[in-house]
Amino acid sequence: MKIKSLTLLFATFAIVETLFAWDYENVKLNNLYYNLDASTKTAEVTYSGTDYDNLKTVTLPESVEYNSVTYIVTSIGDCAFQTCFDLKSVTIPNSVTSIGEDAFWDCHALPEIILPNSITSIGARAFYRCKALTSVNIPNGITEIEERVFESCKNLTSIEIPNNVTSIGWAAFRAAGLTSVEIPNSVTEIGSDAFSCANVTSLIIGSGVTYIGDGAFKSCEALESITCKAIVPPTKGGSIFSSEIKSNSIPLYVPAESIEAYKAEPEWKMFMVFPISESPTAVFGTEASTQSEDFVKFLHNGQLLIHREGKTYNVQGAEVK
Repeated sequence: MKIKSLTLLFATFAIVETLFAWDYENVKLNNLYYNLDASTKTAEVTYSGTDYDNLKTVTLPESVEYNSVTYIVTSIGDCAFQTCFDLKSVTIPNSVTSIGEDAFWDCHALPEIILPNSITSIGARAFYRCKALTSVNIPNGITEIEERVFESCKNLTSIEIPNNVTSIGWAAFRAAGLTSVEIPNSVTEIGSDAFSCANVTSLIIGSGVTYIGDGAFKSCEALESITCKAIVPPTKGGSIFSSEIKSNSIPLYVPAESIEAYKAEPEWKMFMVFPISESPTAVFGTEASTQSEDFVKFLHNGQLLIHREGKTYNVQGAEVK
């Protein structure tokens, strides 16, 4: 009986060891570390400890060869280039499909990065506190912007959110340098603190948004105008904005048929509510020049005004008598 029990015990250990065995090998190739997966013949760029401390330029290959076997480079692992303070240039091939959590955390000197459209996943905090970052694209295959991905990217003044994104995570752009934000119609949920403490002056919320988390636009004191295309006012997980915002002087543009619905909601009625048809973009267009056949821009007592079709408007789109 004891022999059978011991046999069963050893068999169980063997099964567990098989299930949890690491099926990759960590190697250093051309000054970069990789996890090589023998079963899939793929490679993940991985963290090195202190070997990357003085790294300034990274050009990732589409594939690497080890022991006469070719491995396709498909991912940048968690923390791969974390705290590479001197890193200034990164080239990522089309073979890469994912970037792990904290991958470029605190890469203070990185000014720009081009992400190929092959990437379908970007982990949380991937570009956290990349202070020099001024230009980055979000690939079309991304459907979710994870939490804190671009938090504290203070020089990132603009970014285009692609139409495939459906959710924006907690603090995704908190304390970033964004001056204008346009959330596409595909997004249904905006997480708490998503754009808090940003430098946003113009905010456009797409028609698909149904939920906005607590403090999503907290301390955005530079806000000058808001457009919300959602017919039904989005529900909220708390206070979307904060008391620092002078809401009584900020126009909120909404669908004409929804004006009363927004005025009935405590979070939205504190703004000056107008139909979208009266927004500056709708009235003046996005490429307005100083003077054209349709309108004239001019200064009056230090205020920029626009005269069109016999009426005068301020830059928020409100008519000036």
